[in-house]
Amino acid sequence: MDADRVTWKVSVTGGAKGGSGKTSLISRIVYDSDAAIGMKRELFRKRFSASLGGSRRIIAELLFQELDSSESSASAILNSNAVMVVVDITEQPSYEEAVEIVRYVSGLERRPLTIIVGNKLDRKYEAVVWEDEMKSLQKKYGVEYCFVAAKNGEGIQNLINSLLDGLVSRIAQKRKANA
Repeated sequence: MDADRVTWKVSVTGGAKGGSGKTSLISRIVYDSDAAIGMKRELFRKRFSASLGGSRRIIAELLFQELDSSESSASAILNSNAVMVVVDITEQPSYEEAVEIVRYVSGLERRPLTIIVGNKLDRKYEAVVWEDEMKSLQKKYGVEYCFVAAKNGEGIQNLINSLLDGLVSRIAQKRKANA
């Protein structure tokens, strides 16, 4: 079976006031731990394997970059293959910031894959952001969403699968269009 090697950049943004769990989410995906102590804002690399149409394998290297709300973040989003917008589901302002980010990304000419990540599912009894809000954004902007708990890993595999499926399907669409 042949294998393609691809590298995709994934920007992780949201919660400009902090506390949405961006760093912990990256740590959970890359290191399978929420211990984000000492993580500096740099690129974090994780390798995955996926299939393309059942006959080809893709070795995908994802480069995760945490973004703040500065102007440099806007240019980083422009150069990303995917954007994960992290929402603290226990904080309504976090959701409102995410809506603004999704609105910005949806207006880009070369639009990256966008996934809204409702974080802190382990604190769902405190939630103020519900699935209805996420579905509304999905319908309005054509984005994906999922709920996770970076603290204990709940939902992380579903997030990774959605991310890889979305990126791989974009490759398949491009190849089909160029065939």
